Amino acid sequence: MEDSIPAPVLTTLPWDKDPRWGKGTRPCNNACRECLTDPRVVGAVSLNEAPDHRDIILCGFEPLLAPDLPARIKSVLRHGSRVVALVTNGRLFNYDRTVRAMANLGVGHVVVKLFGHDAIGHDAHTGVDGSFEQALSGVRKLRGAGVRVSI
Repeated sequence: MEDSIPAPVLTTLPWDKDPRWGKGTRPCNNACRECLTDPRVVGAVSLNEAPDHRDIILCGFEPLLAPDLPARIKSVLRHGSRVVALVTNGRLFNYDRTVRAMANLGVGHVVVKLFGHDAIGHDAHTGVDGSFEQALSGVRKLRGAGVRVSI
């Protein structure tokens, strides 16, 4: 039998254990009525429970809102793992420092969630006017910095 590379582990930040987020609130800068990437919906395990020496995909709500995200990614790297993809709504990548920070940490692939083919559909889902244009602007900035982006 051939050796195979194990699939990446789908992980999320341990939001449920973070006192900054009250019960019933979601760490996201969108106001979606139904979260399509809620960690419980996508079956993600807590980043703290991810096995060492495995590729991980970091998703669930909006990971970029965690002020300690760079430290958490550095910890993943120290344990012989790497973040092969970060799933985000892309809006915070309008800030050059966020783009630089993720690129410098070796996050080489970002998946930006769009919830419609145009601004009307996307913004209706997110509940935030202008979120479609902010996401697209984030995509342009990431690509401009050489980061691979999927939508």
